[in-house]
Amino acid sequence: EWKQYKFTFQPKKTHKYITIEAFYKTPILDGYNGHILVDNLSDIVQINCPMFPNDLIAKVSDPPAKIPSNPGTPVTSPKPKPGTPKPADKETPGANVPFKAVLLPELGAKQVFVGQKIRLNHLYFQMDSVNLLPNSHKVLDELVSYLKANPKTKIEIGGHTNTIPPDSYCNQLSTARAKSVHDYLVSKGIPEYRLEYKGYGKTDPLIRNDKYNKEAKYKNQRVEIKILAVS
Repeated sequence: EWKQYKFTFQPKKTHKYITIEAFYKTPILDGYNGHILVDNLSDIVQINCPMFPNDLIAKVSDPPAKIPSNPGTPVTSPKPKPGTPKPADKETPGANVPFKAVLLPELGAKQVFVGQKIRLNHLYFQMDSVNLLPNSHKVLDELVSYLKANPKTKIEIGGHTNTIPPDSYCNQLSTARAKSVHDYLVSKGIPEYRLEYKGYGKTDPLIRNDKYNKEAKYKNQRVEIKILAVS
């Protein structure tokens, strides 16, 4: 049974890939197959666009840090000179509330160890953007609560992408997304000297072959925290 659809595609933002697929909305995704015939397709004209158009750039109060050319280099805040006291946490409402793990059960365990990696589930960005969606605030606020309850804990925020786009794009996007999380934590009163951020691009996928697997792509494009020091 063939169904015909006529449409005009006129992108107004940066698009590097277009995927056209047959999707069957059923309780069981496996076991279905389909074919797509693209007919009467006009020539594809390449238009030079910036990697991140202005409407996709995250809005932050401070100038964004320069994305490193080498994605393997972690970005840290400047270290204070010897003898300089460490800045104190900014006191914010609710700072003294005991931590309760809900969305981050790993942080509620008795033993949190150096080197431990914890994925920030329930963290969402706009597509091909570094802007955090509002429904991400709950898990980030829980992380803020944990860091305030454990003032000696330091973490690295690591951004990861799927394995499909070019390396340069993945490195830039993953670093910028990690910095968005970093900036949110700082805005909530976590001192910068307790935070590092790093973009891993597509160098550390959870699932290697994700090109034709939508679920694998979603699992690979993630943000994790790594415990660098504990109380």
